[in-house]
Amino acid sequence: MEQGTTPNEAMAALLERYQEMVENPDQEDLEREIYVEAWQGNWQEALRLLRLLPGPVTRETAGVYLFQALCSAPPQTFAELLDRLPHREYTGQDTVPAPWMPGNGRRRHHRWEVRIQGTLTLLAVAKNRPAHLAILLERGYDVNCASLAAAAALEDAFGYETDHYGSDFAPYHPFTARVESRLFVMRHDGDPQDIPPLELEGATPLAAAILFGHGECARVLMEHGAWCMESPGVSRAMWLAWREKDETYRAVRDKVLARSGGRPVLWALCPTCSPSQLDSVLRTWAFPREEMAAAARKMMVEFQFQDGLWQQPEQGWKDLCCRLRLVGRTCPEALCAPEAAGELLDRCADAEEWELSPFLPILEGRTVDLSQLPGHLLLGRREEYPMLETLAAHCSLVMDREGVSMVTPPQALRLLVKHVTFLPPTMEQGVSNLTIALLRRGSPKLIAQALRQGAIPPEETTEELLHCQMALKLPPVCRALLLTVPRPAASRPPEPRRLIRKGMPRWFREEVSGNAAPILEERDWARWFYPLLCCETADCRAEAVGERWQTGNILYALCMRGETEVVARWLRYSWEELWNTDIFYCRNRKWSVTATPLCAAALAGQTDTVRLLLDHGAPAAEEQCGWPSVWSVWGEETRDCTFPITPLLAALLGGHWETARLLLDHGAGCDLREERTRELCTRIHKEDLESAAASHLEAYLSRDGVLRGKGGDSV
Repeated sequence: MEQGTTPNEAMAALLERYQEMVENPDQEDLEREIYVEAWQGNWQEALRLLRLLPGPVTRETAGVYLFQALCSAPPQTFAELLDRLPHREYTGQDTVPAPWMPGNGRRRHHRWEVRIQGTLTLLAVAKNRPAHLAILLERGYDVNCASLAAAAALEDAFGYETDHYGSDFAPYHPFTARVESRLFVMRHDGDPQDIPPLELEGATPLAAAILFGHGECARVLMEHGAWCMESPGVSRAMWLAWREKDETYRAVRDKVLARSGGRPVLWALCPTCSPSQLDSVLRTWAFPREEMAAAARKMMVEFQFQDGLWQQPEQGWKDLCCRLRLVGRTCPEALCAPEAAGELLDRCADAEEWELSPFLPILEGRTVDLSQLPGHLLLGRREEYPMLETLAAHCSLVMDREGVSMVTPPQALRLLVKHVTFLPPTMEQGVSNLTIALLRRGSPKLIAQALRQGAIPPEETTEELLHCQMALKLPPVCRALLLTVPRPAASRPPEPRRLIRKGMPRWFREEVSGNAAPILEERDWARWFYPLLCCETADCRAEAVGERWQTGNILYALCMRGETEVVARWLRYSWEELWNTDIFYCRNRKWSVTATPLCAAALAGQTDTVRLLLDHGAPAAEEQCGWPSVWSVWGEETRDCTFPITPLLAALLGGHWETARLLLDHGAGCDLREERTRELCTRIHKEDLESAAASHLEAYLSRDGVLRGKGGDSV
């Protein structure tokens, strides 16, 4: 009590302060009270306190409220919370008991758990809350956990690096959720080995519904257009050997099979299905050779991580052999493909008791491509050489010259020159890895044999070979052989190789400095194409949206400059760059864009280049792939801002209507009234994108402001 203040005056001041606190509660104190009431299940009181909040709820706090409501609140309360809190893709994680017993139903004291992390949609399925799930989907939450907003929210929440292809080696696939959305079946230390751990990265809610056997949730998801068997996660969840005897699980799977018109993703289901399930799938659906080869390699890659889970590794090897024979019986060419043949030999050579003999009847009389043979198989393990000789006795072996390591020992080189037919050279300039290995490690006799037989092809000119001999500082005898030993004539002009491995030594007359801008202006591709192709990075410039952009990726600059023929030639060597992302900057406006080559070409309005990329397999509807393509505005007074961007939106921002029509015809879509889209357009053009697009794309524009293409749904 202050000096000179009477007790009555002090009490009156305290009462006045208390009344002020009641009438104007503190935001932080109220949020804490709401959390306590929600935790105790007093949802009516929590809603009353929520109405008293003086300011907006933070994203983190709103996510906590919704997650708790998902677990314990009635559907009506959950719907009211969704309407009161900001509409965003909230994320959370939890661990729930597995609804199945280990060991095919045999009772054990071990408790199995499934760890879930992802958006509210995924958590609602795992918690078996179909009513809450329906409320989420009715309010626009993504049914596949794959929207751009969900991707950004998941990445912010869990901090994982963005992975364009998922966690697997598997080939590109368009139907996947984010890798941060995952289900992990956990087994405690000391638990029995009946069931190997299962991790579904990029798990969609429908995959979770199948895994848990939640039929009502699966029905709600399919009614709202969830991806079915075209999703790798769903395919894997539908064929689990250790869930096959569960009637609830089979009933949900049958419902999904009845609703789905497609076929499963073969490489996704192979590691977890039983041989009998795999046999049934192969008899029911027809798969192309590429998918069969990818599935075979997937099984072999997974095997090296699974062998420690078996009580006897030999049993795991027998199971793998059984699966591979099923694939080989259906499509023998799948095991002959380079991506599968190399892995097969690697697995067979991994232990002395594992032999190649189970696969010889399948490979008998066929041509096996060893172009992706693991390098360690030819680096000195002599016990593995007889395996190649056995394979050569039953098959015709071919190999790309670039598949040979430059440090291959002499004995292995002799074996290759004796048994392998090397594919025609696929370079117009330079010296192959095989030639470098022969010159560096081979004896004069072996070099002379390689020259006469064409293992060192005539397309590699004497001038280039002599340049290589000088660069490697080889003895004069090598120079004498290169000058005197006759070689066969070139059978045909060389064709470009599909892939040049960057970092390999090349001998070109020209080298690219750190600045490639003058080369791009010169456009002398006969002189500069190969040096550019082998260059890791160089400063490039291009124009788009009325601004000059800078990038270190040469392919991006070519796409933005409309060098369509050069881009087509580039993709014959390095086609996988279609699905990579890189950054290009506009420093004048403090913009940066992280996107795919298709998005870069669309931003610059290069319609012919966009058509080329689409013909090579680039997806027009990148929003369905969960690409992390973003437009960043940096260095502002407040804070940096990022906006999701797709190729269609990039074309619209540049006013390239012909490019936009092409993308729409290939299934792209865009919601022009979406808040982030409108904000990005306002920052760039200071105009309304919907009104600008209406006069040019009226046939594609719906009443609700959605541009919808012929081949795809709206976003």
